[in-house]
Amino acid sequence: MPTFEVRTEIDIATRPEKVWNILADTARWGEWNSYLMRLTGDIAVGSTIHANVHMADGSESEFDSDIDVVRVNERLSWKGGDDAGDVRANHIFEIESRYGACVFVHRETFTGNKAEEAYLANRKNLSESFVLMNKALKTQSEL
Repeated sequence: MPTFEVRTEIDIATRPEKVWNILADTARWGEWNSYLMRLTGDIAVGSTIHANVHMADGSESEFDSDIDVVRVNERLSWKGGDDAGDVRANHIFEIESRYGACVFVHRETFTGNKAEEAYLANRKNLSESFVLMNKALKTQSEL
């Protein structure tokens, strides 16, 4: 089954630990994050989170997903999808250490019978939304 991906990244001039601490402090996301404005739930593998998103095109939505990977200072990801299982999405934040600074990779993969349809319908808006969050995270991290 094919996988479709929206991927963005940004260089951040600080240590991965600082970026991680900002990401892990989900209670404060609304102060700096215009895309994922609110995320509730424990940042722990197996936990269900609830997210409120504001897309670059002005649309808003909310969803529940299950955290599947937590690697402190390296990776946070969650999985979700529609009830019928036609589309499964995996939202991924990765922090790659680079010479005392880091690269933040923000991506989402789609699988399932209707993954291509979901990808084509959402890739531009997701990419623009991810870039906005990436820039805000960079600004917050480099303070």
